[in-house]
Amino acid sequence: KLRQSLPDADFRPVDLSRLSEARAIYSDPYSFNYLIAHQVAEYLLCRKLPLQKLALPPCRQERFGRIMLDGAHNASGILTLLKGLEGRGELPEVAIISMTAERDIERFCGLFAQKIPHILTTVIPHNPRSVSMDTLAKLPYKSFDSPSKALAYAEKTFSGRILVAGSLYLCALLRQKLVK
Repeated sequence: KLRQSLPDADFRPVDLSRLSEARAIYSDPYSFNYLIAHQVAEYLLCRKLPLQKLALPPCRQERFGRIMLDGAHNASGILTLLKGLEGRGELPEVAIISMTAERDIERFCGLFAQKIPHILTTVIPHNPRSVSMDTLAKLPYKSFDSPSKALAYAEKTFSGRILVAGSLYLCALLRQKLVK
């Protein structure tokens, strides 16, 4: 039976008692998002549901072997991603980062660099909002004029996990290459 009286719904805080179970399925921030969605579904269906792994949208902690794509592109998202990966013992060896020009790439790369030993930067091709190579050249990280070159370098140079982050544009572009 589906709840029919949503305008009269009583709103309650999220029950975090199953957060550890949700974290066993997804890293943060997706564990929180999943738990909220799960509780909304239980409310609407008027019954308890088991916690189960569902597919996340593309570029949200999406894995291709040792490569992970995650569109984390703000301080909160970056810190939550890193904390979740660290908690699972899955911090990458290298991160490939790009952002749109209005973002503070220097600051955000610094956040990644607190937990990840090697940072590579790149532009987002064919995107007029991309950070420029001139901006990247001023940063203390190895820069590439194409995401494909950055990924090839990371795969050849490092044996550990590779994180691609900072922009859903970047992740989507490299995802096309990785899906093939």
